[in-house]
Amino acid sequence: MKNTYLFAFLFFTNMAFAQAPLLIEDFNYTAGDLLTDHGWTSHSGGTTNPILVTSPGLTFNGYVGSNTGFSAGVNNTGQDVIKSFGAQSTGTVYTSFLVKASASTAAGVYFFHYLQTSGSSAHRARTFISAAPDAGKMFVGLTFNSATAANSQTVLNFDQTYLMVVKYEIVDGTDN
Repeated sequence: MKNTYLFAFLFFTNMAFAQAPLLIEDFNYTAGDLLTDHGWTSHSGGTTNPILVTSPGLTFNGYVGSNTGFSAGVNNTGQDVIKSFGAQSTGTVYTSFLVKASASTAAGVYFFHYLQTSGSSAHRARTFISAAPDAGKMFVGLTFNSATAANSQTVLNFDQTYLMVVKYEIVDGTDN
């Protein structure tokens, strides 16, 4: 089954205060372009099913990042890409994005994570979408570093746009 996720406008900021964003991504590129042509780096999956800029973008009523660019089409059978932002060693990092999933597997696949860029394979705050038992429905899951999601019990609809916010608190120690 083809698993496609569309997400638009990534917004990274640290702390809950009015600090400058670490990264804003509106996907203001030509539809069909590779994300790797616009500052994103492939970190797994090579060039199989590359992530492309997709038109149209996503909209969510009242969200500041809504309808400001295109989106990224993500297929779980291929490339994973990352975009770097300034290293963070303390505080809390928040990320908000719009997502519209058209399908998923029962086991779920992740489409968002933080990754320490120093050769690590530690995927923090992995965010998954898994098919729910009811047709046309899905769950959202989240893990600290595991490849298996802990799904929420909230059932959401495929082909509907949702605003998601990921909060990651940086703590001292080896388990950060």
